[in-house]
Amino acid sequence: MSKKQQINKWTETIDQVVEVYNELSEVCEQCIDAGCMDVEGKLWSAIWNSFDTMLDCIDDKSDWVSWHIYENNCGKNGYEAKASSQKNSKIIATSRDLAKLIVKDMD
Repeated sequence: MSKKQQINKWTETIDQVVEVYNELSEVCEQCIDAGCMDVEGKLWSAIWNSFDTMLDCIDDKSDWVSWHIYENNCGKNGYEAKASSQKNSKIIATSRDLAKLIVKDMD
């Protein structure tokens, strides 16, 4: 698979994961607001443990996808990162930015 194909595949995967994360976050917030979910309860834990397990199944050895979602707020924070082989960091604001980083880190 060419680098471009790898980047495209990773972008698609990241987009799907971010979409699921956003949907889960929205629904959980609505449930909390309605008083039918507690952030320390079993349903909350089951949802987010399942999501984390799904993240663990992605072949992302450096956990960049988890970092992008939880620390970089799906790119909204605009944090910089770099692959282990790179000298300079780059802003990771989109799924494609992250995909390029992951593919570069696989070199």
